[in-house]
Amino acid sequence: MSIDEKVNELYIDFVGSENSKKMKQQFADLSFSNDTESGTSQPRTWQQVMTSVSTGVLGTGVFLSSVSATYGDIEGSDSVSVLNCGFNKDLEPIYINGKSRARAGNVLCRTVEFDTVPVEGDYWVVYISDDLSTVLVSAPILLKTSLITTTISPNFGIYVLTKDRDAFWANRELVKEINDALNNLGFISWYNEAVVSSESYEYTDADAEKATVSNDRVIL
Repeated sequence: MSIDEKVNELYIDFVGSENSKKMKQQFADLSFSNDTESGTSQPRTWQQVMTSVSTGVLGTGVFLSSVSATYGDIEGSDSVSVLNCGFNKDLEPIYINGKSRARAGNVLCRTVEFDTVPVEGDYWVVYISDDLSTVLVSAPILLKTSLITTTISPNFGIYVLTKDRDAFWANRELVKEINDALNNLGFISWYNEAVVSSESYEYTDADAEKATVSNDRVIL
């Protein structure tokens, strides 16, 4: 059995066989890497609404704001392109390019590899909302060798990605659905619980005076 096949088994062990089958059906209708809703075939941009402190170990973390991930189909390939973008505390954009592929043909059990870090990481789609607007992506920690492939932590880090950030927060039922899914999947520890992701604003002194939060990012 290949490493890809072994990792896919670990994925199914974590999410459950029935949930995996359901999500594969949802994923087929998700337009994960193709924004067909715009009327043209364009890469799909997902907006991050939550992440965990633990993703800082992976190079992202909770200190970037207005984070997004854009996925696009690569012609002649089963992989998809990845463009991650966020803003630091000086409102400077930070970009990283890469690609993602499915392990053992499972579109939910994926790898991700960035240009600056030529090592494949693991990227598991572990929940898809009923309305197909929001996905939970787990960053597991795995031990992968030719002799043994096993899970160290299936839910080390979390990324909550949605098609429309404002629509997500305006939908209380959706927010509750996602929070329930996070709890059920074990994202409840100090290091992997989901923390709300900030949005970037350029603001003046007058804005700061009326802000509810005033530091390197502000909510007006």
